[in-house]
Amino acid sequence: MPPKYFLRSQGYEPVQLLRYALDHKNAALLLFATSFDYHDSAAYLAHLSVELCLKALLLDRADRFPDSHDLVSLSTDVCAAGLDLQWSRSEDQALRVIGADWDVRYPHPNAPKPVGHSHRDALLLLWGRLADTIPTELRELVRTMPHNKKGGRILMTKRITPEAK
Repeated sequence: MPPKYFLRSQGYEPVQLLRYALDHKNAALLLFATSFDYHDSAAYLAHLSVELCLKALLLDRADRFPDSHDLVSLSTDVCAAGLDLQWSRSEDQALRVIGADWDVRYPHPNAPKPVGHSHRDALLLLWGRLADTIPTELRELVRTMPHNKKGGRILMTKRITPEAK
């Protein structure tokens, strides 16, 4: 069965994927810093952030991205699209660590997966390389995008803070 692709012509935009990727990365870092209780959720968001960044790069270069959660495969696709990620040995290992974190979205009673600060470190290492790979124009679009804009729409007109509740 051939892989399914999501296309720019279907309304997907690299800036939107990248914005979600950055939001998930930042949320993961907050959860890693908050409590060990949240490390599974943090690892899941870390995986999703790298996945969406790779998909944003693919969409920016090839106008499509596959329906895949395999970070190694997505990384290979990014390189095939003309962006050389030049992963170092430690970055490649981090990609595999974060890539395996897709599986922490469900509990595994017979073989629980340990998640800790090494996963946070892997996320930071990968984003160090990915940030250098993101085209300047795309970075600028994300930087100037309103923080309350998701999926092409403004979601809230006022930021809600804990003090305001």
